[in-house]
Amino acid sequence: MSTVFLDRILRPIDEALNIQGLPLTIYLILVSGATFVLTLILSSITSVNKHRSRGFWSSLSNTTIAIVLINIVLLLVGISLSVNAFHYSSLAVFSMLIIPISLYALAVTKTNNNKNTGLRTLALILAVLTIFVFGSRHLINGVEEQETTSDMINIVINGYFRWSTHGSHYDLAPLDAILKVMLSYITADTIFSPILASVMYTCYGLAAFLLVYVSVKSVAGSFSYALAITLLAMLSYPYSPLLGLSTPPAPHAHLLAVAALTFVMRPLLGYRAFTLSDYFVTIPLLLSSILMHPSSLGLVLYLSLLVLWLAYRKDLAKHRYVLSVLVLSLIIYFGKVMYTAFATGFANYIQLLWDYVVNAFREREIATIATRNPGYSEVPRVCLTGFATLLGYLVGLAFPILIKTLKRRRLNVVEQIFIVSLVFYGAFGLASLLTGLGGISQSRIVLNGAQPYMELALVLYLATLAPKQGKSYILIPLLISVLATLISPNAIPQNYTIPMAGKAVTINDHIIAYSFTGLIDKYFFTQLYSTCGDTGRIIVFQERGDVSYGLNSTMATVYYFIAPRAVSAKSYWDSCIMAIYASPKDIDGYTINRVFDAWIYGFYVYVRV
Repeated sequence: MSTVFLDRILRPIDEALNIQGLPLTIYLILVSGATFVLTLILSSITSVNKHRSRGFWSSLSNTTIAIVLINIVLLLVGISLSVNAFHYSSLAVFSMLIIPISLYALAVTKTNNNKNTGLRTLALILAVLTIFVFGSRHLINGVEEQETTSDMINIVINGYFRWSTHGSHYDLAPLDAILKVMLSYITADTIFSPILASVMYTCYGLAAFLLVYVSVKSVAGSFSYALAITLLAMLSYPYSPLLGLSTPPAPHAHLLAVAALTFVMRPLLGYRAFTLSDYFVTIPLLLSSILMHPSSLGLVLYLSLLVLWLAYRKDLAKHRYVLSVLVLSLIIYFGKVMYTAFATGFANYIQLLWDYVVNAFREREIATIATRNPGYSEVPRVCLTGFATLLGYLVGLAFPILIKTLKRRRLNVVEQIFIVSLVFYGAFGLASLLTGLGGISQSRIVLNGAQPYMELALVLYLATLAPKQGKSYILIPLLISVLATLISPNAIPQNYTIPMAGKAVTINDHIIAYSFTGLIDKYFFTQLYSTCGDTGRIIVFQERGDVSYGLNSTMATVYYFIAPRAVSAKSYWDSCIMAIYASPKDIDGYTINRVFDAWIYGFYVYVRV
């Protein structure tokens, strides 16, 4: 099976354009500005769809069917060739990159909801398969193991959930880990099963996608257009939750929040009243989202902004249910804060963010930005284009609304929701940029709090904008944004050579880590922990190959020492646990012994002389 590494094949483009030496901040600003201009130009073009003949639309429909069918076949074959291969095959990468082209073809194809059953079936298959691709990343690696696996191990070994070995802010109930353990018992499978993980994570994505799709289908007036804009918007940014399905729990929490918001939004758009049955559906979704990840604070803030907006419109009395949902969310969130140690951690985190924001204005060049993954600064600039295109597109869409406001023309509800969401998103985006300029990137953590809600507002806006005005051209920048996102390290981390947090553990990493850690004497490890690594260290180096893998993301230490309580560490983030596996600054006082060798790794034990 042949594979392709995107950072290698895209580097010649950087060299040809001579942009590798361009400061990252400047490059992202230029990309965002170019997308903004392109959006303005395309939004001014009036579509000539109404002049097309019936024969044209029939021909276009047949062409779209062919494109979608080919895309489906290529995806199935490409993913099948990639299972247990650690990297996506070249065919899989190619088929993933033509997904936005297929979706755009669906968007511009004129369909009738009562006809075109073949196209509708193929479109739904493509949507399900697309979501499956991003939810089944562990099938490529042969095993599912990531940070929440620590809580699964904790439950399996002890027979109950004591507290989170992942982080103190998960102490109340890490629902994704609990559900995975329950399903593993029901199916008599292991918690490391990639098949079980793929099914479970794909279902999260499908639930959110279908709820959004059904909500906008009646607005858009076309099933193919509604499906296309929903998927395009949900794949439009490297930190889109749908792209991160295989990296729980944050993406799952945000998708559940979006699912809850679909019920909140529909009455605001005038399609139905918010009934008691809606409460019974919305509350469990809110509860699950907030318990899964702390960044669901973004949901609480977004609901607060909606309440303020309704109060400004003097519609709060009419939509009092939004205030009720906000109060329920606050109760759940602060209940979690009070139960866990998240209160102290959250205060420290806010202080840390503020320090980086302040530092952004002190003694730093505006062109210097830190990336969350150090390897990102080394990849070709083209690979990071997706981090800037969406913002330029959103501002380009908002510009005509701003002009409309200046002319004192009344904005409709959807336009107002879009602007409110964009202000919310912009505030989070600015905070993310300032932390990067201040010395450390918190883009994932900060933007996680706003990205899913902006995507929902974008879908609603496009559903009302393009069908009525016939502006299919306006989707071209969104198509470009999705293409740029799909070539980013976030979308296809397996096909990048750089080390990064998003690279999941392979079956080789899993077997090697557990085999080696199982050989470590418990008394020796306890000594290392009690001295916080001063008496010795255990260091692993990747000594062969030029493609980085994810051995350091395995949870073997939790399995052998933390969960069984061999050491008093509550989490693998314990500073002494981290110190054991960190290289000492001064190695002169240590005897270095090479004790283990497997695959591409060399294992060393440093012992204090």
